[in-house]
Amino acid sequence: MAGKRLLTIEQRVAFLEQEVARLRDQVEQNGNGSSRPSGGWIDQVAGSMKDFPEFEKVLELGRAFRRGELDGAGGGAAGDTKRKK
Repeated sequence: MAGKRLLTIEQRVAFLEQEVARLRDQVEQNGNGSSRPSGGWIDQVAGSMKDFPEFEKVLELGRAFRRGELDGAGGGAAGDTKRKK
């Protein structure tokens, strides 16, 4: 611990206040109250698959899997006990 600098409570609070101010500025710059920076990769890809019918099928399968209708190991029903060889 010889090289570790210990901060006082006042220093720690000052640092946290600066971080809170920076985060508030970031939210205000986004203009929508979002906590993520605008113009990120998600904004570029969101909605990009909307015109692909295959993507709708993927969404359907995902929902079915989460409901337990698929076992995830071959697309069979969750209650299937037969294993493919």
